[in-house]
Amino acid sequence: MSSFQTKKIKLEKVENKEGILYFVDYFKYKEADSLLVEIFCGFADGKKALIVIDTDSFYDRKASATEQKIVSIKKELTEERIEYREVIVKKEGNTSILGIKIPSSSKVNSYKLAIATTPEQIEKLMVMFHKYNVFCYIPDSDLEDAVLYDKFDQSRGNIEELSGQFGIGLYNDSYFRRIRISSNKDTIQIVREKLQKYE
Repeated sequence: MSSFQTKKIKLEKVENKEGILYFVDYFKYKEADSLLVEIFCGFADGKKALIVIDTDSFYDRKASATEQKIVSIKKELTEERIEYREVIVKKEGNTSILGIKIPSSSKVNSYKLAIATTPEQIEKLMVMFHKYNVFCYIPDSDLEDAVLYDKFDQSRGNIEELSGQFGIGLYNDSYFRRIRISSNKDTIQIVREKLQKYE
């Protein structure tokens, strides 16, 4: 990566009681798709990872639009013969008036899709999902697909629970073009080393 392009990437470090978070802002970076592939594959570092799409992270809160997107994603995964797991969680359908949340008695579906993926598949998936907000969980050691899916199933796709079970977590916000990288105390140094080239 040229130094000119590196200057178009902003790296921010935030420390909190849970650990250290890094934010990679790439909104000025022209080759966004290739950067996503580079970062996600670089962090996977030859290990299998768990890619998760959670509709709770979508900016469009309309149930019909959300369901349409999920149908489209599932269709594409099926066409590409990519195995996935799905969890559907019913939750309160809150609305907002003048910025104030009004609880609703109606229930809406929250969809969570997970793909246990190899580093080679990450490249394909990041290209497929570049328009969506995507989570990627990387274990400390190489795990089989069945173990990754068990973690997803047992947590019911809960993002906070999943984050606690993996050494490194990445989250790409496709709208703001920002990647959040979290780590535990055992993987902080790995994250620092991987991000050195973007400083």
